[in-house]
Amino acid sequence: MNLRPWKARLIMIDTATAQRQRVLDALKLAGEIATTECQEHLRVKNPALRMFELRALGWPIDAVRRCIRDKDGVCRLQLVYMLRGSLNHAE
Repeated sequence: MNLRPWKARLIMIDTATAQRQRVLDALKLAGEIATTECQEHLRVKNPALRMFELRALGWPIDAVRRCIRDKDGVCRLQLVYMLRGSLNHAE
């Protein structure tokens, strides 16, 4: 297999571990993140699975359904994940 170095790097940074780390960093920074934000901005293919894995590792992550407007202004019902204990988390 003859991969160019930059292609090998792209493959390596898109592992489940890297996706979990991007999600966790975003949760720590913002306190919450919506499903589409995970997919579009963090390149996380399956946000629900990454959240399941993070919870299994002991991270206190809650989820609520919210209406989030997409780029066309259409209200889409989706999950918003919140890191419990963050300033943005509504108890």
